[in-house]
Amino acid sequence: MTVSRETSLSLFAIATALLLAAIAPAQARWVAIDGDTIRETETGERVRLENVDSPEIHGRCPSEIEMALRAKAMTGWLLQQGIVIHRWARRDKYGRTIARVEIIGVGDLGEQLIAAGLGRPYHGGRRQGWCE
Repeated sequence: MTVSRETSLSLFAIATALLLAAIAPAQARWVAIDGDTIRETETGERVRLENVDSPEIHGRCPSEIEMALRAKAMTGWLLQQGIVIHRWARRDKYGRTIARVEIIGVGDLGEQLIAAGLGRPYHGGRRQGWCE
């Protein structure tokens, strides 16, 4: 079967539109609440990163607060690159979706925070403190 150039271009346009439609919801405006929690600005949905714990902005000591602000800034900057959210069906006790978040062209957001020293691996349970 021979496909004309016009048909090929139309099929390409349809495939591109479908791809963009699939990506668009995850590309909505996301902001950092802190290093390990993000919020979608239109719906208010909050997502807690599944694999990392970052310092708390309302921390127990000045060094924790300073690290928390750096983690939030890094998360906010990376969110601007575009994200893909790998959703899980569960929510935490605060109503946040627990998910892995991948930054397009960069990789897993939690892993990026850990590599920068602004987060620790987290798999549930009691978290360690950030103050020495």
